[in-house]
Amino acid sequence: MRRKNHPAETDTIVAVSTPRGAAPVAIIRLSGPQAIRMAGAAFPAVVRTAGRYTAIPGTLKLAGGLRLPVVAYVMRAPASYTREDVVELHAAGAPVILKLILQTLYGAGARPAGPGEFTRRAFQNGRIDLAQAEAVMAVINASDTAALRAAQFALRGERSRVLTSLRDRTLELLARVEVDLDFDEDEAGELDPGELQSELEAIVSALEEAGSAPGRPADESVIRVAFFGLPNAGKSSLLNMLAGSDHAVVRPEPGTTRDPVTAELVHDGISLKLIDPAGVGKTAETGYIAGQARKAALRTHEEADIIIFVHDINLDVSDDEHGLFESVDKPAVLALNKIDLPGRGRMPDSWQTALRVETSCIRGEGRERLLDAVTLLVREGKVDLSADYGSISARHARHIDGAKEAINRIRGGLHQAGADERLAFELRECLHEIGCIIGESTTDDLLDVIFSSFCIGK
Repeated sequence: MRRKNHPAETDTIVAVSTPRGAAPVAIIRLSGPQAIRMAGAAFPAVVRTAGRYTAIPGTLKLAGGLRLPVVAYVMRAPASYTREDVVELHAAGAPVILKLILQTLYGAGARPAGPGEFTRRAFQNGRIDLAQAEAVMAVINASDTAALRAAQFALRGERSRVLTSLRDRTLELLARVEVDLDFDEDEAGELDPGELQSELEAIVSALEEAGSAPGRPADESVIRVAFFGLPNAGKSSLLNMLAGSDHAVVRPEPGTTRDPVTAELVHDGISLKLIDPAGVGKTAETGYIAGQARKAALRTHEEADIIIFVHDINLDVSDDEHGLFESVDKPAVLALNKIDLPGRGRMPDSWQTALRVETSCIRGEGRERLLDAVTLLVREGKVDLSADYGSISARHARHIDGAKEAINRIRGGLHQAGADERLAFELRECLHEIGCIIGESTTDDLLDVIFSSFCIGK
């Protein structure tokens, strides 16, 4: 849904969205109402595409009769990053080639994109809110793992969901106050000062939580351990074995786990939270629910401190499974499961040097060794306990402080004459400050400042 005060763009923009310099492949991105037509001037097959998302290999016709092999990715509105028609041309990354492609698209009517203009359009068209838009650049500029996790936290909309819920609560209170204002002086109002005080204290408490935003939910001493691997590798059975009870439903069909299953325990003095999300590999199951389960699983893995990668030792390691294992970018233990069954599959050489433990849930073997391996990673300092998923920008902190100040200005004067009018005013101020973070209370000047720090092409 397009945001208020942001009319639809009428021009089409283009830029190289990959970093400067020579590279094997570069991406030229077009976005706007004429993106497909303009790309089609040099690559006619683009115009004939149907469906929301299409990939087309072919030849791009450049000025001077030159021809260049490319792959065009066509994303029709609203199924694109900007919610406009988007065409991405993937071509050889030589600077001279990129210059020729851009000149060809300029000739077709495209305008050079400004800094952050693609993300600005994503915000204006309601694809993301302003906090998420700022997180795009934070991801790009992240200098370490902790900064990257904080940026990903914001990019996923986690803080935005907290602030949106807080906005809704404040808006509901404002509506009740304004109804109370409509009563005559002799009529009984809807709210009493004690109830108002409780509501205001709850809002201030929520603002303080949003401002401090501790990176590690709940107890900082709890280490989050997520299971990872193909469906039916035995992740749920392993969780049950480690926890010593049946927390997860275990069935022979792959993909049984849909919602994350958790269990907590203490081993060798270290508190562990075991998390078994849905499998992320290929199954016969498709559809919305299965897709959402896999997205939730990937999010759980991103937020985990340690990964237990579970492999059925009786099966050969497939290319898909090896790719999943190589994608793990945090401390991990390889659990070679189902050793009670006969036969052994083949494993890549790189798996031979991994920290690994053989397990059998049927015979209860490997429980202590697997937990020892997990706690060893903690004791050796392999787990980053300083990661702050909620670290906030100075701009966000300023507006959260402004929202708290608005509420605090009225908290002590609820019994005074005219308190309802002042309360309504301060609640609107609080809503304005929250809106400045998520993009509901913005000006073009503010957006210009925010997006001017972006790279061209983003």
